[in-house]
Amino acid sequence: MKKIIPAKFFWGVTLIFLVLFPIGFYLASFMVFYLLTLGNSLVPYQTMYVVLIFGGILELVYVLHPELCKIIIKDGAISNFIFDGTDNDGWRESISNIKKVELVGKSEVQKYYKQFNKSKAILIDFGNYNVKYIYAGLFSKRQINQIINLLKSK
Repeated sequence: MKKIIPAKFFWGVTLIFLVLFPIGFYLASFMVFYLLTLGNSLVPYQTMYVVLIFGGILELVYVLHPELCKIIIKDGAISNFIFDGTDNDGWRESISNIKKVELVGKSEVQKYYKQFNKSKAILIDFGNYNVKYIYAGLFSKRQINQIINLLKSK
C-alpha cells in the first residue's frame, strides 16, 4: 500500500496547528492569566505546552485520516481524496484499466471538468470515456513524478 500526502498540505497543516494556533491561543491565555494572576508568568508557559501537545495531536489525526487529503494506491486500485472544490474527489479506480497518465495544464483538464480552476493536474485516462484527475498543485515535483511513475509501472 502506498499513501501519498501532498507536501504543501502537510506543511500547511503543520503551520496552522503547531505555529499559528498556539500563538493565538497563547496570547489570549496570557492576557487572561496575566489579569487573573497579576503578573505571575508561569501559568501561560504551562498553557503553551498544553496547546503545542494538543496541536500536534490534532495535526496527526488530520494528516493520517484517509478521507482528508491523500492519494492511496492499494490492492491494484488508486483512490483520490484530494478535495479541490470540484466533484472529482473520493473516487477509486482499478490501476489495470489505465490507458494514459500525464501531467497537464488547466485547459486540458477543463475539456473534461469545466469547473477546474487550478494550474496543473495529473490526468488519468481509464478508457471508455472515464477520465479522472489528481490536483497536482499541492504535491512537490518529486511526489508528482513518483505518482506518475507508480501509475505507469502498473
